[in-house]
Amino acid sequence: FPSHDIGANIGVYSLYGARIVGSRGKVYAFEPNPPCFEILQQNLQLNSIQNTEAFPKAVSAFLGKSILKGESSRWNALRLGSQAQAGEGIVEISVTTLDNFFASRDPGKLRVIKIDAEGEEDNILAGAIHTISKFHPLLILEDLGLSSEPSYHKRLTCLGYWNLLRENRNLGTPSANKIYYHTTDQILPSLR
Repeated sequence: FPSHDIGANIGVYSLYGARIVGSRGKVYAFEPNPPCFEILQQNLQLNSIQNTEAFPKAVSAFLGKSILKGESSRWNALRLGSQAQAGEGIVEISVTTLDNFFASRDPGKLRVIKIDAEGEEDNILAGAIHTISKFHPLLILEDLGLSSEPSYHKRLTCLGYWNLLRENRNLGTPSANKIYYHTTDQILPSLR
């Protein structure tokens, strides 16, 4: 089964995901930051990973080109944006949506989408409504705003998703990691 790693950075979750899905599965890794993408590719090669396809693109709610801005020396500090501020590094990148990405691919059963995209999570989800509605994948999102109800929470709730960490009071909130599962899935039912 396929999974997605959006904001793959140097590939820690991509490598882990590749081992979990095994030879019959597929991981699609997206990382727009050129230095990180280069290391991601090296990590896949060094670990002889054959079931992962890496793309030097950002994922958002639109197709086309944009820029990453910020300090390129800080691998996780680049932000997608249209206007750079003085003193910020600028990298032009390609942007896609998950819905567009799957328009030309058959993912079979898409099981997991992991998103760690420096505040771009809501836009990524907006560009994946069809994909999410069709496959109901487990969604793992990093949200450093530490909000118990991030902006995308309502969107996911309307699609039938629950925030596992929010609903299970024993795990404690707020958490930087948000795990959403579709209400028709039987993922960790004892924690629901």
